Amino acid sequence: MSFIADRPAIRSVYVNQTCGNSEDVCITCFVRGNPLANISLRRPGQNIAIIECLNTTECNVKISKSAIKSSEYECTASNLIGTARQTITIQDDLKGKSFFEASQ
Repeated sequence: MSFIADRPAIRSVYVNQTCGNSEDVCITCFVRGNPLANISLRRPGQNIAIIECLNTTECNVKISKSAIKSSEYECTASNLIGTARQTITIQDDLKGKSFFEASQ
């Protein structure tokens, strides 16, 4: 049996304003990789993550609209093979859904 390892790839990152109540926004990051990745969501340029999810393919965080300090957030996925990053911009008016689909 062979083990094929690959670095993480960010499949998609999106913002959904229909999670929980109307005062919340959810940011979700989907990743593939073998072995599974550790995923973090943070504001670009900051070392402290808003949330970290270990050994998984999905990570999401719920943020109160009033607590959004920046319009940009970064999803970082790392495993033993490598690291991938993707930034998403949240629309200022929070209307609709911001969405990024990663290229394959």
